[in-house]
Amino acid sequence: MRRGREKRRPRLPLSFVVGRYFVYVLLGAILTVGVPLLVFEALLDQGSVLPANYGERHLQQTIETLSTPGSFDVTGLSSAYLYAHLTASGDVLGTDMGEEDLAQARALVASLEARGTTGHSAESEERSARAAFSRGDGTWCVLSYDILPQWSDRSLRDSWPNPQDIMMGAIVVPTIALVVLVALRASRVLTRKMSPLVDAAEAVGAGEIDFAVQTSTVAQIDDVLAAMERMRRSLRDSLEEQWSAEERQRVEVAALAHDLKSPLTVIRGNAELLGEDAQAGGLSQEQAACAEAIRTASAEIDAFVAQIITTSQGREASSREAVDMEELAGRLASRARELVCARGLALDVETSALPDIRPSWDAHAVGRAVMNLVSNACDYARTRVSLGLAAANGELVITVADDGPGFSPAALAHGRERFFRDDAARGGGEGHFGLGLSIALEVAHSHGGTLELSNRVSPDGSETGAVARLTLPLKGI
Repeated sequence: MRRGREKRRPRLPLSFVVGRYFVYVLLGAILTVGVPLLVFEALLDQGSVLPANYGERHLQQTIETLSTPGSFDVTGLSSAYLYAHLTASGDVLGTDMGEEDLAQARALVASLEARGTTGHSAESEERSARAAFSRGDGTWCVLSYDILPQWSDRSLRDSWPNPQDIMMGAIVVPTIALVVLVALRASRVLTRKMSPLVDAAEAVGAGEIDFAVQTSTVAQIDDVLAAMERMRRSLRDSLEEQWSAEERQRVEVAALAHDLKSPLTVIRGNAELLGEDAQAGGLSQEQAACAEAIRTASAEIDAFVAQIITTSQGREASSREAVDMEELAGRLASRARELVCARGLALDVETSALPDIRPSWDAHAVGRAVMNLVSNACDYARTRVSLGLAAANGELVITVADDGPGFSPAALAHGRERFFRDDAARGGGEGHFGLGLSIALEVAHSHGGTLELSNRVSPDGSETGAVARLTLPLKGI
């Protein structure tokens, strides 16, 4: 696409562009119809073609000529007629008729003989006629003629098509060719004139906004192009504003994440000091477990902060590696137990035999997704949360359930959407931002998996809790 607006050219209305092709067809039709008609009239004037009523107008004169006693002479017979010279019994004495016409001539003579007619008799059909007359010597003559123009030359009559058919062909074929050629020309011209519109639409559809829309010589198309130019500028300004806002957000998030590292370092350092005291026997077993949980959680938060900084800088944060199934299951169960116990709830863990496959996963992302599901279950559970891991049909199915009120119909439909909150329906409350399930869904999709939400139903039909099922394909490396 050419850059920059072209120099302004004269604008034509679309009606003129289209209408001129109708004029072309009209002028061409005058030629394709008029020329054959003029040629046909000239042939009539010079006698090369006989008019359609020639046979009817000259029939009586021809009958009188052929009725003259003596030898039967057809050398002067007009080419408008076909003749048959027959005996009273139908024997052919001379003819230039075809078999079908000859059979009809015999039938006509037989009919006249049966009635005892001695004069002449005529019969006509839609486009042809026949006349039979007695010659006075016991023989009959039957003349057949078409009510159509005919060649005056007998050899042309017998070898060429009827002049009227030739004239119609000379009109119809060129007229059809004219319409087709004009239509093709109009199609090419209109396509060329609309090409700036197509180019602009394709550029916008491809996400390109840094271009100048061309102009067109057709007023209506140029008006649409001008509207598209305004739309392009508006879209460009909007996107540039959006990009600027996103860049500011990335900078702010990176700065905030960087600021979090200092207090995290303090928390992690103190947790390590408490761990050293625990090793020296200065803490009770429960206190030592809490100190270790603080240290582990702070390390995870530190990793998340580093990931946020990496993402805000536009770099790929995902790190995939071969994941051991048993090790992953143990780590998920341990982290879930720490989280559930910290909320004063009980945790049930059920792990079936896992296959000896090492899929290529981002283990940190998978762990974050599962912990989001566990955290969501803790928010609504009454007494306990369950975590299940099982392999089936080439997939790892991670199930997190609680004994709370279950998902509402709205949550089942929209719970995986970012920022969706349904606190009233689930009885939850503070600290929810509607991100946990959406993050889990994004992790599932990034690994080619799914996240499904449902409710557990007791035998009596009542709902007994919510179920989140994270499915990941087991693709080995």
